[in-house]
Amino acid sequence: MKQILLVAIAATISGCVTLSGNYVVSAVDAKGEKINTVFFVQGRQIYTARNGICAAHPKATVYIRSAETKAELEGESPYQCR
Repeated sequence: MKQILLVAIAATISGCVTLSGNYVVSAVDAKGEKINTVFFVQGRQIYTARNGICAAHPKATVYIRSAETKAELEGESPYQCR
């Protein structure tokens, strides 16, 4: 029982990062021109929006900003598509 509790605590501490909040996902293409697509998403949907942009525009740079503060999401933005 003690081992299960330790595993549960470790999983919680190092576990998944849950994104919350509202974000604006936009991008520029490989030439630096603004892509005419902007997504307004919540939480983890940033990855769906980002992957959709990258699928349609390889080599694009994707920006993820807080809808409230306009600050870029640290660690996720900017993202360079491959």
